[in-house]
Amino acid sequence: MTTNQIYVVPREGLMVPDPAARGSSPQVRLPPEGKLVEDAPYWRKRHRDGDIEIREPAPAPTAEGVERPGVETRETPVTPEPFFTSADEDESKEGDR
Repeated sequence: MTTNQIYVVPREGLMVPDPAARGSSPQVRLPPEGKLVEDAPYWRKRHRDGDIEIREPAPAPTAEGVERPGVETRETPVTPEPFFTSADEDESKEGDR
């Protein structure tokens, strides 16, 4: 069975309670950026009352092709350097003697 979901966003300046999150705290509100919720009479009533907007969710960014200003990307993977160098290894052997 699939559940219909909708993306709801509170009207600017309003704090709308989120009944699904009430188990954790009675003060939990719908985040200002919105949230994907189960399509339920509660949300339909909030929409009719003008407390929320029902929107299409923003597409999730993909890792490929996402540009981050100020962050350099490398074409080839970086090979980590060994924790010990061969000189360190030689010293530890001498210390064992």
